[in-house]
Amino acid sequence: MTITRTLPFIIFFSLIVIAYSCTKSQAGKTPEQLLTGNAWKVKEVRGVFGNAIVLYVRGGTSNTFNLDNEHILFKLDSTGVYTDNAGNQSIFTWSFTNSQKTTLTWIVQFSQLTTINWEILTLSKDSIKYNEYYTSGSQNEYSTEVRTPL
Repeated sequence: MTITRTLPFIIFFSLIVIAYSCTKSQAGKTPEQLLTGNAWKVKEVRGVFGNAIVLYVRGGTSNTFNLDNEHILFKLDSTGVYTDNAGNQSIFTWSFTNSQKTTLTWIVQFSQLTTINWEILTLSKDSIKYNEYYTSGSQNEYSTEVRTPL
């Protein structure tokens, strides 16, 4: 009789512990906090720039270009710093462009003012995966990219 009375309590308590543990694993961070928590280096890029297929895999041997030193830093004040592979830095502004915070635009002055669009597929403290597209001069760029903390 005692087990029958305590079983619902045990089940309820277990569900609360499981739900709380799942919430804690996400660390309760907002997309802004996850994005601005560190600088991001490229792990993988697959895409097209103009008419050329591009590929970069960190540590790979079949890369079409080098991004070993490239990284990006988003700041909470909606600015950021893009560092290219040669170490040149460009300041940019950024914002989420939908209420779900799954699309992001950043505007940066390269050889000309460029608006870069991201459709974020996954965002966590360990990685960000997104589709990127923009036009640079007459060249269109589209890629799927994965970044990890620097």
